[in-house]
Amino acid sequence: MSLSEELLDVGRCIYLGNWYTSLEICDFLVQRKTDVVGTLRSYRKYLPKDVINAKLKSNERCVAYEQGYQFMVMHWKDKRGVYMITTCIPDTLEIVLRKGARKKVPTVIHIYNSNMGGVDLSDQMNTSYACERKMVKKWYKKFYFHLINLSIFNAQVIHKMLGGKLKTLEFRMQLVSALVSFYGYDIVTSGQGGRLSLDGNPMRLVHRHFPSYVPETECKTAPQRRCVVCRKKGKKKDSRYECTPCDVGLCAAPCFQLYHSKKYY
Repeated sequence: MSLSEELLDVGRCIYLGNWYTSLEICDFLVQRKTDVVGTLRSYRKYLPKDVINAKLKSNERCVAYEQGYQFMVMHWKDKRGVYMITTCIPDTLEIVLRKGARKKVPTVIHIYNSNMGGVDLSDQMNTSYACERKMVKKWYKKFYFHLINLSIFNAQVIHKMLGGKLKTLEFRMQLVSALVSFYGYDIVTSGQGGRLSLDGNPMRLVHRHFPSYVPETECKTAPQRRCVVCRKKGKKKDSRYECTPCDVGLCAAPCFQLYHSKKYY
């Protein structure tokens, strides 16, 4: 309430996510001449049980007006139950476009979706790709993964601001590929276990690689490159073959196999 203190007593309307919304908060705001529109959690105290527990079919709704209060509590069945509370929006319907088709939705749902803030919007978009899992018991680990998820969401927002058109799943898949390619590392274990090794080029050990001829140039029809394996052994040996993804010259045998199978070739 301290965050909204400067907004009260002037006839504003506050939109609340279900983390904050309760009948007590709404009652307090009404006394401070402030209207409320918010989503509800079904287990909040003092809510009308006949509305909360109503068995509804898709696109059906159940509404109750709390006696002694200026509240309308609504249970609307979309893909799942949606619970709303409002002090200023009537129980009417609006026609909206969803995936190119017209659909009737409650007015309170339509207005809430049009005016809800960035916190609720980001939570909705992150729900489908949450990094936090129930198996993670420690709160600080969940908090860490939640911050990672928010960072990815913010990166996608910037991507769209710069003209990008990737959808959420496509953006995340490309991000994963880029991170693995840039920051990937060798997993080296010993018989006694130990930490992961961060040195070396991991991609040469985990990707598929094939030898190819060094491409021709204007000056040479059969150019060669210095073999990196032989050079590391103190030998000066050129080869007609290279690994194009790794961009290194390699002898066909045995250097090509050594380079792509051993950490210390």
